[in-house]
Amino acid sequence: MITQDYQETKIALPLTEHKITVLLIDDQAIIGEAVRRMLVDETDIVFHFCSDPSKAIGLATEIKPTVILQDLVMPDVDGLMLVRFFRGNAATRDIPLIVLSSKEEPKVKAEAFALGANDYLVKLPDKVELIARIRYHSKAHINLLQRNEAYKALENELEKGRQIQKDFLPDHIPELANWEIAAFFQPARQVAGDFYDVFVLPGDRIGLVVADVCDKGVGAALFMALFRSLIRIFSGQIELSGLSILDSEQQVVSNSSEIHSLKAVSLTNNYIAYNHGEMGMFATLFFGVLDPATGLLTYVNGGHEPPMVINSGVIKHRLAPTGPAVGMMPDMKFKTQQIQLEPGDIVFAYTDGVPEARKPNGDFVTEKGLIAQLEQPYSSAAAMIEAIEAHLVKHIADAAQFDDITMLAVRSLLNN
Repeated sequence: MITQDYQETKIALPLTEHKITVLLIDDQAIIGEAVRRMLVDETDIVFHFCSDPSKAIGLATEIKPTVILQDLVMPDVDGLMLVRFFRGNAATRDIPLIVLSSKEEPKVKAEAFALGANDYLVKLPDKVELIARIRYHSKAHINLLQRNEAYKALENELEKGRQIQKDFLPDHIPELANWEIAAFFQPARQVAGDFYDVFVLPGDRIGLVVADVCDKGVGAALFMALFRSLIRIFSGQIELSGLSILDSEQQVVSNSSEIHSLKAVSLTNNYIAYNHGEMGMFATLFFGVLDPATGLLTYVNGGHEPPMVINSGVIKHRLAPTGPAVGMMPDMKFKTQQIQLEPGDIVFAYTDGVPEARKPNGDFVTEKGLIAQLEQPYSSAAAMIEAIEAHLVKHIADAAQFDDITMLAVRSLLNN
């Protein structure tokens, strides 16, 4: 049994240490000096004074204060209008703003709050109260700035994860004589739990995988990489083993394609269940082994959406599940099935993000809607994928994509 120890990984986020920075806007220099003296002994507070309100937004944009103190009555500029300008400017929109007024006027106070002011003080305020409010509002703003920085850092990490995850998908699909293979993959978030794979197996056979790991986000993406690697490793090792194995009906399995598909899925199931069962992660998974020379497709469907075999717009077969989802419990039983693909047959495999794609009003594509698309005539596997993609884009419109979307189409060009 292969084991792997995982240690918790902590990301050191590069958060800026912001100083408390005050910008006072008041046309009276005496007020500016009085506030400066109140704050002079507060060594962690940086004070700026602006006596010209027409320059206030430019100065605030430059120095990025953590709190703004603003007079309401100033020549040439209406104080309430200046509050509106601060809130309308992207660089100052979120900075806490404390309005200073010469008297307590409920109507003016209400209007200032309606325009976006965070606080209201009658000047000159008590020193202790002023410092307390400056610290209170600055702390909240610094927390906001650091939260935004953390989100940005995490977005950058997720973008790196997205690029790494793309490397797990086939960088190219093998070109086969008499066969067409096309695929589509669109994550709902930066990283996804869906995946597909196309790879060459010993004996010139082709492995075909479409899978959907439960859940979404980073955890699902990590398990996606694990499932993909295990299927490749176990299916590649089995040809070398030379073993005859028993399927779930205790019948000897001798066909190498059956060994590839059945044993690879069984070993993957046990590895996940025994080593990571406590995490409750599993995947629905379709794994097919195609013999390009004969068109024989041997497959295991672990609880996945049934791929469809279509020819000239007619759905001939549905490749129903032959076992449960992979990784749910150890020693689960899986069966192999085989189907002979005829010239013109297209095997279309997909994840549930296709029929469950949503309109802005919440309506799904549904399986019926998908089948309507599959029943159209297509000249190639790529044409089918492109047409369904276009239908999904039109259906989703400007709604947020709800789930990962993955499609794989394989078309036989064999002669009778």
